[in-house]
Amino acid sequence: MRRAEEVNELNALKRRYRQLTTREKEVLSLVAEGLTNKEIADRLELSVPTIKMHRSRASEKLATDSVAEITRALILLNEATAK
Repeated sequence: MRRAEEVNELNALKRRYRQLTTREKEVLSLVAEGLTNKEIADRLELSVPTIKMHRSRASEKLATDSVAEITRALILLNEATAK
């Protein structure tokens, strides 16, 4: 991918990420750490259906379909903020 395309992709990802609620960001971060919905629910003291809802809405907003895509998106965002 060329540099301009990478920059455009990152900027689009940043815009989508800003649409997430604080809770959605928290849930996705825990998903990227490898926690299951049940483990996330226990940690946040929420129900599994609530975690599934936050995860689904966040994935839709970020346009991700898998844990791998969620993890990749969060890595890209972290790398961008570290620069």
